[in-house]
Amino acid sequence: MKLHSKTCCKCKKSFQTKHLKTKYCKDCKVIVRKEAFRKSYLKKKDRMSIDNDYRENYLNKQRERSKKRYLKHKDKKKSYNKKWAKENPEKVKELKRNYRLNNLEKERDRLRKYYNTNKKRILEKRKQKKKEKRLSDPLFKLKENLRSLCLKGIKSRGYKKKSKTQDILGADFETVKKHLESLFYDGMSWNNYGEWQIDHIIPIASATDENHLIGIMNYKNIQPLWKKDNISKGDMMPEHWVTSKQSS
Repeated sequence: MKLHSKTCCKCKKSFQTKHLKTKYCKDCKVIVRKEAFRKSYLKKKDRMSIDNDYRENYLNKQRERSKKRYLKHKDKKKSYNKKWAKENPEKVKELKRNYRLNNLEKERDRLRKYYNTNKKRILEKRKQKKKEKRLSDPLFKLKENLRSLCLKGIKSRGYKKKSKTQDILGADFETVKKHLESLFYDGMSWNNYGEWQIDHIIPIASATDENHLIGIMNYKNIQPLWKKDNISKGDMMPEHWVTSKQSS
């Protein structure tokens, strides 16, 4: 193929080429292409920046419109949502459950922040609720007292509570409740619990080791005693207390 002599439009040097339409020499062609690519990239970048600004402005306007619309119909919307929630309790539960499962970390943070902000009020509310439940639910009161009794008894002997209260007692709370009821003296009831107390027949103070202490904690070793009798018995063994009572 015939070669043609051309003058480069960029460096003005002569060069040989097979194509008549070629404007640039080999070296300048690379430079021109790079410059063209850079111009194209910058143009595209500017366009993207403009598009992003436009998009952000559009979204801000949409948010403003939504906010105004919400404030305008706020009471109506709340009323509708409340009515819908009341009519669809199962759907509400499902929605809340799914939200919690899909946003575990967010929920933990929210609850932690809420607790830290309202700690005093929450603890006071729990305390009041527990107090009311103790008055209305004898089994709940018994559970609380037995847990406290076990913990104090184990700590007083220098040990740590390693098992659940029901495991230490050797029965569930309902069984323990029935056991105590079977030993009630005349006049005892759950309504006057406090005038009578739970006593360990073989006292906790007599425990020689941890295993012996756990054995003493068994529900079969507890009995209801009137408060004055429990105070007078103290840490006496049952036979010594009976002898003491008879002598007095």
